[in-house]
Amino acid sequence: MPGTISNRSGGLLAAAFGLLLALLLWAPAPAEAARQPNVIVITTDDQTLEEMRPEVMPFTSSFFARQGTTFSNAVVVSPSCCPSRAAYLSGEYPHNNGVFANSPGYPSLKQKSNTLPVWMKRAGYRTIHIGKYLNHYGDADGWATAAPGWKKWYTLASYKYLGYRLARGGIVKTFGDRNRDYLTRRLNTKTENFIRRSAGKKQPFYIQLDQFAPHSEVSSTPGRCQEAAQPDPLDIGLFTDEPLPQDGLLPADRSFNEEDLSDKSPALAQRPALGPDGIAKVETRYRCQLAALQGVDRGVQRIHEALTASGQLRNTAIFFTSDNGFFHGEHRLPNNKGFPYEEGIRVPLLARLPPRYTLDPPETISEPVANIDITASVADLGDAEPCNARACRRLDGRSLLGLLGSGDPSWPEGRALLVEQGRFQYFCQPYASIWTPRSLYVEYPTQLQSTDPCKVETEHYEMPTDPLQLQNRFPAQPGTGAATRQATLKLRLDRLRDCSGIEGREEPLLDQPFCE
Repeated sequence: MPGTISNRSGGLLAAAFGLLLALLLWAPAPAEAARQPNVIVITTDDQTLEEMRPEVMPFTSSFFARQGTTFSNAVVVSPSCCPSRAAYLSGEYPHNNGVFANSPGYPSLKQKSNTLPVWMKRAGYRTIHIGKYLNHYGDADGWATAAPGWKKWYTLASYKYLGYRLARGGIVKTFGDRNRDYLTRRLNTKTENFIRRSAGKKQPFYIQLDQFAPHSEVSSTPGRCQEAAQPDPLDIGLFTDEPLPQDGLLPADRSFNEEDLSDKSPALAQRPALGPDGIAKVETRYRCQLAALQGVDRGVQRIHEALTASGQLRNTAIFFTSDNGFFHGEHRLPNNKGFPYEEGIRVPLLARLPPRYTLDPPETISEPVANIDITASVADLGDAEPCNARACRRLDGRSLLGLLGSGDPSWPEGRALLVEQGRFQYFCQPYASIWTPRSLYVEYPTQLQSTDPCKVETEHYEMPTDPLQLQNRFPAQPGTGAATRQATLKLRLDRLRDCSGIEGREEPLLDQPFCE
């Protein structure tokens, strides 16, 4: 009869409805479909921006070129190991987190139980630290004890490539000098194994892989790299003839072994030119660094393979960076870091997000960014608040997700970043500098002799016309455009050296301006 349903038809409809209901009940919840991503942050030690190229790191370069983004103007806010790593863990500038130098290092970190791994663990992540940690951590707590927030702790307790000590499972074990004990191999294997074992688990992971390479080491093993980074035995014969990176055709146009330092701070100006023996040592250290990075590159490949095999690649965010740059003879600095010149603060920064965050990631991003921005980005990805049970930190960095195509795309035009570093060389107090892709303005509190007064020496470089920072423009002639720019940079530096938090995200403070 028209307008009626037969018993057979009704039965089929009922069965279909029941099947549909069952499918709906068993379907993954929307929260599961959009679950938190895994996060891996890989940090090398003393790798320069120049060393991040396909000839040196072929897999890493091609992987991020195909599926990720390169930040072409990335810097660290303090260009040496411990203060750079402390800035990343806290998301704050050194003047807020307390760590200005490698010594005293970790003991000077404020709010030790309120750092990124704590936030990620509170957000539901399994947190894993693998590799090098902050200098002098073991002085305070003993290397066997995991730092706050880390569920898994596989941490280097002595800075060597062979014959090192590693903390794991509440004990510190000493490893030998066999090829299979080579540190970078072991750290890579540990990371790969953890990723593979995590397949099928609902809880996301956050891995911080802190490679020791390509940091130098004075080794007891004779050979060409005895006083440099120790390459994997597989790579000891690589890059033996690689020339040093030298810009300019004439000595006067080069930052390498800079011809005239008279315009720089006395802490630098009194350095002698490098002779043949000094240059030969610089060449050796540079070549051994390149060879040591081969193991790091293979580690990135193994991480990619483990993520692919375990079906987790599409749900994993990966960042690759270095804790600071390094000087290979530029400005007559043969084996140094810590200065705020381009070679010391510019670092590689590569990122790859899961496809759901950005379907068409930008190949290159030129906005100025810093390592404290990685902190904000990881917390953003993990939906983690920068708080422990008692207090919260005011993050000085910005999330990169907007630049990468997911989230708020706004970014401050002409952003300036603060670079500050604790007492070393002839600096009687921490120096502070302001950096943009166009300029560097730095104030060095200098004391050549212990009986001398602490005097501020100022340098100003304009990168469009002086990319190698060969000509200090300070002080500019009054009434000129350069004098106006210096006055503006001075005002911005005075504000940034006391800044805290980001406007629109944190509450304003009476005594501290916002960071940029």
